[in-house]
Amino acid sequence: MVSKKIKLIPPYLFNEIDKLKKSIEKPIDFGIGDPDMPTPAVIVKEMEKQIKLKDNHRYPSYEGIIELREEISNYFKKRFGADVDPENEVLILIGSKEGIAHSLEAFLDRQDEVLIPSICYPVYRTQTILKGGKPVEFPVLFENYFIPYFSDIKKRLTEKSKILFLNYPNNPTGAAVDKKFYDQAVDFALNHNLIIMNDNVYCDVYFSKMRPPSIMQSKQAKECSIEFHSFSKTFNMTGWRIGYAVGGSHLIKALKQIKMNTDSGVFVPIQKAALAGLKTIDSHIIKNNVILKKRVDVLCEALLEKNFEFHKPKASFYVFVKTKKNMKSAAFAEFLMREAGIVTTPGGGFGQAGDDFVRFSLTLSDADLREGVKRIKRLKI
Repeated sequence: MVSKKIKLIPPYLFNEIDKLKKSIEKPIDFGIGDPDMPTPAVIVKEMEKQIKLKDNHRYPSYEGIIELREEISNYFKKRFGADVDPENEVLILIGSKEGIAHSLEAFLDRQDEVLIPSICYPVYRTQTILKGGKPVEFPVLFENYFIPYFSDIKKRLTEKSKILFLNYPNNPTGAAVDKKFYDQAVDFALNHNLIIMNDNVYCDVYFSKMRPPSIMQSKQAKECSIEFHSFSKTFNMTGWRIGYAVGGSHLIKALKQIKMNTDSGVFVPIQKAALAGLKTIDSHIIKNNVILKKRVDVLCEALLEKNFEFHKPKASFYVFVKTKKNMKSAAFAEFLMREAGIVTTPGGGFGQAGDDFVRFSLTLSDADLREGVKRIKRLKI
C-alpha cells in the first residue's frame, strides 16, 4: 500500500530515544538537542502583541515578510561581513529541517548522488532517499577532528554527483571549521559542478574567540551554495518552527518554487517575533553562550576524570564521546541508562561510522547536569 522508499527509512532516531527514556526512573536527559532555556522575553512579548492583530491572521507571503529578510541581511553584513540581497537571496523557512527537505526536492533528479558525511544529522540521509537520490558517504574521522579531506570526497565523485552536504559547527560531533575550509569547499564545488547545502544552524552557539563563519563569506559562494539557519538553537525557539535560507538567487528561487506548491509560509506573528529577537541577538548570544560554556566545562571535566576519549567542542552544545567496554553505541547507551539513569544518543544513529560513540547534549538544567555528573563519576567502567 505504501511506497517502497518508506521501507528504506529507519525509525527516526530521536523518537526511539523518547521510547527508551520512558523505561528509566528519574532519567538525566543528555539526549535530544532541545534547549532547556526559555525563549527570550522580547520575542515572547512581540508574539503576544502581534497575534492580537487581525491582519496577521491571513496567509503570509511565500518568501517571508520583507522586514525580517532585511534584518537577516543586516545580520549577515554585521556578523559575517557578507552581502545578501533580502529580495532574492533570503527565504524564510518553517525551520531549517523543512528547508533542507524542500531543497533536495528542488535540486535532485532521480538517482542523482548526494555526498554526505559518514557521521551526520540523519535527515541528510533519509531525505535524500525520500527524494529519489542516492546518498554517498565520505569519511569524517576522529583523528582529524571530524573534518573531511577534500581528497577523500573527490574519490567518491561520479558523473551523477550533484550535492555536497556540510554542517559546521557540527551535529553530532561538535566540530567547527574556519573560513579557509569554506574557501576550499567552494573551489571544490565549482570545479566539480556541485551544489553545497551548508547547515549552519549552530553558528551562534560557540565558546571561543573564533566565531564560526558562514560559507557566504567565501568568494563565489553564491554560485554554488545555499546555507540554512534557524532561530531554534540561537534563540531557544525549537517549537516555534522558523528558520531561513540564504544563497545564490537561482537556488533560492528553485526552493521557493517547491515551497509555493507545498506549504503556505510561516505565521506572520512568529516572523515578527523572530524579527524582534534578531534585533537584540548580540546580548542574547553572550548570555546564552556563557551558560553553555560552563556546562561544557563541567561535563568535559567529569568525562576526563573517567578517562573517556573526546574532542572538547568549541561550538554547538554537543560532546561526542567514544564508548567503553568494547561496546557499540546502542549497547553503551543502554548501559548508561541501566547503570546510571543517563540518557545519551547512540552515535550509530548518525551513521555506521558513528557506532563507536555516544552524543551528550547540554540542553538540560544546571541541576540535572550536576546530578548527571555525579552519576558519571559513580560509573564503574
